[in-house]
Amino acid sequence: MSPLSYCLGVLVCSVALACSEARAVTTTGDGIITATSIADPVPSSLVAFNSSTGRSRMLEALNEGTAQPFWQLSAHLESQATQTYCGIASISASLNSLNVKAPIDPIYIPHAYFTQEDVFSSECAKHVVLPDIVKHFGTTLDQAAGLLECWGAKAAVVHANTSSVESFRTAMATSMTQLNAFTIVNFLRGTLDQNGHAHFSPVAAYHKPSDSILLLDVARYKYPPVWVPTDTLFQAMQTTDTTSRKSRGWVTAQ
Repeated sequence: MSPLSYCLGVLVCSVALACSEARAVTTTGDGIITATSIADPVPSSLVAFNSSTGRSRMLEALNEGTAQPFWQLSAHLESQATQTYCGIASISASLNSLNVKAPIDPIYIPHAYFTQEDVFSSECAKHVVLPDIVKHFGTTLDQAAGLLECWGAKAAVVHANTSSVESFRTAMATSMTQLNAFTIVNFLRGTLDQNGHAHFSPVAAYHKPSDSILLLDVARYKYPPVWVPTDTLFQAMQTTDTTSRKSRGWVTAQ
């Protein structure tokens, strides 16, 4: 089945997904599908974390104490398991970073640790959203908050159209100084000049001199962590999620 046929078969194309990381592909004469590139270039409007400027910003944020979530998140961040699991990968990284009771997955016995599939394993989670739905349509911001709360986290959702860039800036400058608060943003990639559609990722630092936020992209095969101007990220969250018909935004878990 071709990618287009599959897309039509589930009655949704990537533009409507709550999280889609599909990129251009080509088909060889023998029917093998190959990607056109290994990774997408970082837009000039953003700053790659591993660039000289990106490293300098990180050192300054660490010195100012506005990169506290980085330590926990970097230890637990992993690539999203499917191209619609960006929200789930962000949730599992956040839950593993929080002091909440984790399930014991069979592959890690006897150690308790959240895998992306474990996010769905509680009875509570089954009433929020089912994995088959997420595999086809992705996750909404409110569903992400519900899944976090199913595992004992306190989740505070803010839809961007009910807030302001000033309030978002203040919230990030404050939460990035805390060791036990983790923020996930839901945004539209195109507003950041990135390839792709809607996306979720956790944020790990705030750099005051450049007024930029460090986004730890869970599509690690596609983009590295990047520093994003605060106002640009806020604009990307003011877009409308076609599934929920609500504005995108952010959720902070504690």
